[in-house]
Amino acid sequence: MKMRLGLSAKLIASVLMLSVLLCITISYMGYREFTTVLEDQYNRSAYEIAETVKTYLNPDEFDRYLSTGETDEEYDRIEALLDSLVISTDTYTIYVTELSDGYTTSTYIYDAIHPDTGFSRYELGYKAEDMDPQYHEEVARMMTTGERSAVYFYSYSEASGAHTTAAIPVEDSSGAIVAMIGVEKAMTALNSARLTYVLHVFEVTAAAVVLFLIIYIYFLRRSVITPILTIADEAQRFAQDNVEQLDVLEAIRSNDEIGSLASVIGQMETDIVSYVENLTAITAEKERISAELSVATEIQAGMLPSVFPPYPDRHEFDIFASMTPAREVGGDFYDFFLVDDTHIALVMADVSGKGVPAALFMVIAKTMIKNRCLLGEDPATVLMKVNDQLCENNEEGLFVTVWLGIYDISTGRLDYVNAGHEYPAVARAGGMFTLVKEKTDFVVAGMEGLSYHPRTLFLSPGDRLFLYTDGVPEATDGSSTLFGEDRMVEALNAGRGLDVQSMLAHMKESVDAFVGEAEAFDDMTMLAFDVRAYAGEDDVRHISVKAELGQLEDVLSFVEEVLSEAGADGPVASQAGVCIDELFSNIVFYGGASSVTIEFCRDSSSYIFRLIDDGRMYDPTAAAEPDITLSADDRAIGGLGIHIVRKFMDHMSYEHRDGKNIVTLVKNA
Repeated sequence: MKMRLGLSAKLIASVLMLSVLLCITISYMGYREFTTVLEDQYNRSAYEIAETVKTYLNPDEFDRYLSTGETDEEYDRIEALLDSLVISTDTYTIYVTELSDGYTTSTYIYDAIHPDTGFSRYELGYKAEDMDPQYHEEVARMMTTGERSAVYFYSYSEASGAHTTAAIPVEDSSGAIVAMIGVEKAMTALNSARLTYVLHVFEVTAAAVVLFLIIYIYFLRRSVITPILTIADEAQRFAQDNVEQLDVLEAIRSNDEIGSLASVIGQMETDIVSYVENLTAITAEKERISAELSVATEIQAGMLPSVFPPYPDRHEFDIFASMTPAREVGGDFYDFFLVDDTHIALVMADVSGKGVPAALFMVIAKTMIKNRCLLGEDPATVLMKVNDQLCENNEEGLFVTVWLGIYDISTGRLDYVNAGHEYPAVARAGGMFTLVKEKTDFVVAGMEGLSYHPRTLFLSPGDRLFLYTDGVPEATDGSSTLFGEDRMVEALNAGRGLDVQSMLAHMKESVDAFVGEAEAFDDMTMLAFDVRAYAGEDDVRHISVKAELGQLEDVLSFVEEVLSEAGADGPVASQAGVCIDELFSNIVFYGGASSVTIEFCRDSSSYIFRLIDDGRMYDPTAAAEPDITLSADDRAIGGLGIHIVRKFMDHMSYEHRDGKNIVTLVKNA
């Protein structure tokens, strides 16, 4: 019953409000139309009276009347005509005035007042400064052009009600405008007519609304309220008993929305009964899947290195990594492992897709990469063979982006391949993190028969490497704004003074603070590698000399000695000597250095020299290639020595750290 009253009241109230609004709208439109028509009629009548008055007057005598203040028989006759006209036309007042002082002062010539007003006339020569400011501009235009006013003047007072005033100029026999005729006509019938109309509209509308509501309420109860109550009672009963009773709903045979609602409720009861019968089995199956996913999560987490520090007896480096999957299991993975006593492999990868398929593909890819690395293969060879293996029977079309590097702990050499993965970030000792942006190779498992291009990076003690998946820069907040590379590098630099574990924790906090309550759509995996020292630093040979050309002989003797002890053949020693000679001479002549240190070490595959000086910052790797096709006379001076160094050496790199220039040369054994 409560529902019936509530719904009925709302529907009736809405119809009633609509009816009242319609009544008000019609009344207002009629009010405006009545007002416009009647005001126009009154105004036209006032102008007709004014034109009649104009025929009575003798304007040539106005100046004499005003200057002498004396009247004559003609004046009295005209005044009597005006008094008679006021009464016969039921006009409030008719006056003739001369305007002065910029048309703001009226000097009365004639003034006829209707006796019912109770006012007395203004005598000849009476001056009044009562021009309404809002009509001043229109009066001035009328008195200067002689044209009839384009608007009619309206006034209202509590004592006499609404009035319309017609005003026309008066010309003398020479055509000069000498006065103005004003006719004020009371709009006595306007208010009563408007009130009568509005009341009539309200009466008719109210009667129509009452009749409509009686019919509407009957229809509402029979066709809407009662069926809805029946449906509501049946829904409540079904919610308690969970037993179908379709005959009650089938009794509602209307073909409108309520009939459709009854049909839908009946179908819902049937579907719910069927659903409840299967709910127990579905719930049990869901619990089983959830348990299996939980186990899968633990297995996946167990496959990734999770004990930190992983190599407590190794002081040359520190490493920490973490993975936060977007679902129970994810497709990201990281890995690191010692290939031998002097090499450690670093892996960061991201499998396309999410969930269980990506996790299974991740397990296969991770295992293959590690097995190949442990065979002693270089990163490019590892990914080439893993790519071909993963492409076999890859019917799901999954692929994986991989950053794979093998770091030589004894020399700081990092050989790596980037197969479609994110750019790594590197911070030199005491410096800021920057992204190492280089052209990447194609993803792994995307196409058979691919080859990958190895790259080399040298890391010195104090340097730090940061690897990550796209879940970091592509994390989004509630408005779908990306965290982005700039925010990522900013967060890295804010935490660069922390240890590797704290730095990754700071990065995750920065991402979480940016994302807020938004849902994570991708896994977030990170790895930080901190270089502390070279392995076997006692094996690093070095010589320090003054930056003087006379020291070159000692430098070249040092180069010959260390290469001989390292077992380098004659061509290697000869080429290395030429390159060291060129770079040392450049430092002496152009660098402004006070001293130069040359370091030497070797790994299993190469000989490595480092030239360190305290001179002006200069990057020889940035020197332009000379045009060797030109003759010696036509070719610009300089650049040929650096060109020779590039040709003889397999790798040359430059960095400026702690105020010193460091050039690294690598010659493969």
